Amino acid sequence: MSTNSTRETPAAGSNLLWKVGVVLWAVAGLGALMVWLLRAQRDQPVYGGRPLMNWVNDLANPDMAARARAEAAIRALGTNAVPTLGRALRAPDPPFKDRYLALQPSLPQWLNAPLYRLVNPFGAAIRRMNAARALTLVEPSAAGALDALAAALEDPDARVVADAAEALARIGKPAVPALVAGLGQGNRDALSHALAALGRIGPEAAEAIPAVLDVLIQAEGAAPGQAAHTLWRLGPGSMPLLYERLTDAESQVRDRAVEAITLQAANDYGTLRAVLEGFSDQPVMVRRQLARALRQVRPPTRRLAFALVQALEDPDPEVREQVAAGLQAGMAGFEGIAAALEARLGSADPDTRRLAASVLATLGPASSKPAPVEPARVESPPSVR
Repeated sequence: MSTNSTRETPAAGSNLLWKVGVVLWAVAGLGALMVWLLRAQRDQPVYGGRPLMNWVNDLANPDMAARARAEAAIRALGTNAVPTLGRALRAPDPPFKDRYLALQPSLPQWLNAPLYRLVNPFGAAIRRMNAARALTLVEPSAAGALDALAAALEDPDARVVADAAEALARIGKPAVPALVAGLGQGNRDALSHALAALGRIGPEAAEAIPAVLDVLIQAEGAAPGQAAHTLWRLGPGSMPLLYERLTDAESQVRDRAVEAITLQAANDYGTLRAVLEGFSDQPVMVRRQLARALRQVRPPTRRLAFALVQALEDPDPEVREQVAAGLQAGMAGFEGIAAALEARLGSADPDTRRLAASVLATLGPASSKPAPVEPARVESPPSVR
């Protein structure tokens, strides 16, 4: 028994020294953080007798009235707030944050509670998040703010990244290079929020199309689908590049290009019209992939249905099979569609006659129904060919 007691004593003493060391280490780190905060407090603009960062902190106040007062104060300060907010976006995490969080589960409660308040491991991240949110209320494109927001896309806290991307979206075209850089950081949050921000900017961010196309082709998970939506919002300028991908040796690349073309054709009448008008001029490999895309466009339109009927006479059998499947999948009910198909029954090509008959059999009585009203679509620039 005495031997065991002798062995335990050094361990207990060592444990106590370790705990004291943790506290001293935390205090030293806190001191360094306080020095930074004091420096950051200097030269703050004041509104209503309160420094700017006090108002910024109120953006996270659970009281709606307090948040509204804070927003009004920050808007009133305007561009005078930008230098301070830019510095706040660079607020560093406590140097001991990660180590403290790793040790936290093993700390006794009597030490953990006061140490957590002392360390405040997430305080700096909240400060950065509030600063990014505050910049959306003033003029984030002012000198110094754009660089700070671009750097914030690399922030380890997803909330900071989201608010920085929101501010960059409000800046518009001048923020596009920063958002494009955010696409290639390897940070999933930065990638997602940068794509969303570019989509919000719209056609003015068309210079980002090649970078977004790279995400469409190369990324994994949900990113390719989001990239397809972003390309649609950036306008039809991506179509020539998407056409090039339709002949890629990799089936995944072709599939993703088809997905993006389908989305654009389904949501933009000008794009759909340009694809249909240029269909027969494309190489056979491109026509095959375009036929796949067109058969998936929903809701179908009368123009699309008649274009597919015409493509039943395409010289390539795979193209003919694709368009026939598209006609069978939902093109019934357009006025004149049955007559157009019946005209193909007299084609010199037996495969065209077979496919036209098959589509007519599938449509049945539905082919004589009145045509539904086509939905209004947004016009695009005249050509993407």
